[in-house]
Amino acid sequence: MKTYLALLRGINVSGKNPVPMAKLKASLSELGLADVQTYLQSGNVVFRTKKSSSPAKLATEIEAVITRDFGYKVPVLVLTAAEIELRCAQAPRRGGRASRSLQRGSSAPLPAPLRPDQAQQHVVRKSAGSKGNH
Repeated sequence: MKTYLALLRGINVSGKNPVPMAKLKASLSELGLADVQTYLQSGNVVFRTKKSSSPAKLATEIEAVITRDFGYKVPVLVLTAAEIELRCAQAPRRGGRASRSLQRGSSAPLPAPLRPDQAQQHVVRKSAGSKGNH
């Protein structure tokens, strides 16, 4: 069986889109996913499956179950362990350490970090373009 991480967006935030983790685990187990584990109330779910579906297909199935069982549409991103490792390796680095954020919802590789001279040019262009928009 292959292990996946599902990231659910916008649940349990300030009382909006409540999804009890015990019920979510039960719903995903009924879908045929195994060893379903959630992390706090975050919407991060680790599971295993024998299904040969792609991560995108698994995400669509999980979205459908959440809509059916909880009554609202929740965007879901499903990643394999290899995809997580790749995204972490490609993540921008600050002071030699990887940034804490991953680009959500995109399967495209992250761009290479800017060199200091490129970053300075980027900041100058951004500030010139935002004059009067405060």
